[in-house]
Order: sequence, then C-alpha cells, then structure tokens
Amino acid sequence: MGKPKKNLNGLFKYPLPVEVKALPPVFLHNPLSVLWFVYAYFCDKPEKIVCKGDLVTADDGTCFVKVTDEFSINALWSMGFFGKGTLSRSEPSWFIRTARRLGLKGGDKITAEDITEARRRERKKFKKERARAEQEELERRRALDAGVSTSSAPQPSDIIFGEEDEEEELTASRRAEDEVIIEEEKLVQQEYLQLMPVEALFLAYGLGALEVESLSVQELLNVFSSHDDKFLYHYVAYHHFRSRGWCVRNGVKFGVDYMLYKRGPPFSHAEFSVIVIPSKEANPNKWWWNGSIGRVIGGVKKTLVFCYVDLPDSRPATIDDLLRKSFVREVVYRRWVANRNRD
Repeated sequence: MGKPKKNLNGLFKYPLPVEVKALPPVFLHNPLSVLWFVYAYFCDKPEKIVCKGDLVTADDGTCFVKVTDEFSINALWSMGFFGKGTLSRSEPSWFIRTARRLGLKGGDKITAEDITEARRRERKKFKKERARAEQEELERRRALDAGVSTSSAPQPSDIIFGEEDEEEELTASRRAEDEVIIEEEKLVQQEYLQLMPVEALFLAYGLGALEVESLSVQELLNVFSSHDDKFLYHYVAYHHFRSRGWCVRNGVKFGVDYMLYKRGPPFSHAEFSVIVIPSKEANPNKWWWNGSIGRVIGGVKKTLVFCYVDLPDSRPATIDDLLRKSFVREVVYRRWVANRNRD
C-alpha cells in the first residue's frame, strides 16, 4: 500500500469558518459590470456559517466548549483547525479509524493519523535497511581482517534483523480506545470536538460563527474570566495572532501557551511557540525555566516568542474596548551557545 495522500488545498481551502465569494470584475466602459459589482457586494452575500456548542465545566474548575454535531465539527476543523478531537491526536477522526478497523460503513476516508502512520512505517523501514547495511559492511570488514571468505561469514541480516509480523506491529502501535457502541450495524459516534475558551470566544465574537447555548458574547467572556484569572491576557494574545493570519493551536505539548502555524497542522509543523506574559505583573516563570523551555523549543527547530500583553488598568465594559486599549509586544528568544556564536 502506498503512502496515503490528500488534496490538502481542496480540503482546507478556507482559513476561517467564513465562506467568501469573489467579486466580479469592473469594466469602466461597461456600466452593466458596475451594476453587477454593486449587486454582488451588497446583496449576493455568502451564507453565514453558525456552529453550535455547549459549555462544560470540569471537576477541576476549568471550562471548555463541547461541539457534538457533525456539521459543526467538520466546519470548525476544516476551516481554521479549531479545537481537538477528544479521542484523536488532533483531527477528530475516531469514527473513521474505528469504522475501518471494524469493517463498518464510513471507514473509507483517509485521516491525518493514516498519513502519520504510513510516514512512520516508511521511516522505520528505512532505518532497518540502513542498520542492516551498516552491520553487513562491519561483518564483511571483520571477515576480511580475519582472512575468512565473505561468502562463509555469518549473515547478520538473518541473525539480527528478522522480519516482524506486520499485524503485530500495527497492533502494538494502535492506541487503546474506549469500548465502541454499534447499533443496527452502524458505529455510534463517541468523539466530540473540544474548544479552548479562547477559541470559543474568538469564534463567537470575532467571526460570529459559534453559538454557545443561549449565552451572549459578554456572558461568555464573564464565564471564562471567572474560571481563569489570566484569561483576558491569553485571549488578547490569541486574537492578536489569529487576526494576523496565523493558525493558533494549544502548545501544552511543548510547555508553552500557543503554537503558531502558517496554514495548519496538515500542511507543516509549527514555526513559532508563544508564552503569554502579563506586562504589569511579575514574570510567572523564572528565567531558568524560560531557558529550559527555550532549549526544548530549539531542539524541535522552532522559535520561542515571549508575548507581553498590556491590559487597561480598569476592565473595559465590552470586548471592543478591551482590544482597543490593549497592547501586545513580541520578543524572540534564541539560545546563545558559546562555541557557535563566537563570531
């Protein structure tokens, strides 16, 4: 089986959950083109995308937004890569992977996990072949030094690198999943999309593409702020990077607040990692901790960014005032290595 491929540009052609339409060209010598442009601009507007979500409060006091209907899950993930599948690495693909494993309907699509698994298997196969070639060359040289014919020397490939059973390898690499539920030979969806509070507020306020129960944008802000003292700082930073075209994802995997992608996880790895720091408060992390994070980030070939956020002294009445009176500064951090930076 060859490496699975996706038409990524076709699947993820919208950077945000907002459908857009190209305006018709205008020819000054043709008055009809001007009328057609005016009509398209004011009347022929694309249909607004509105997703549904539910507010969930966890036992530890944190809260998030839960999205369960299929349309909203597909729209939020394929248009901006918002949220995370609760039973998947990132893309909510539990249903497809489980249906394929059980031979049920709906498992014929290719997921991000399939591409990652195929890439890892190819890389593992390459490493095994390279190690086999190196070991054979080492044994050949030892045999020549000992005056033994290479044809009678032991073949390390038969001794060391026996072929593994492919099914056992796939079973070992497959992550344990919850018990599935099947009704009338159909798999029941058990995965939902989990949105961070900053993602939910950006979708509800910045794009108008999300409705969380019957809560207004201001009520949603109050709820999130009551559960997290630093929520306003994190949201200002999130809104700052999203409004400038970056795909912002959770960075807890690398010990930071956010990861910045140019287009999204399916296209490339993240280029920058962001730590949000309130400017008017003491640095929550000591510099030795920031240095440790910088070493980790440098090891995975990313750039660490300290994002300092200034908020107004008194809390503004609306989100518009909050964003208008806030200020964001970015400071790029790079490790200084003595034997590499002498010139």
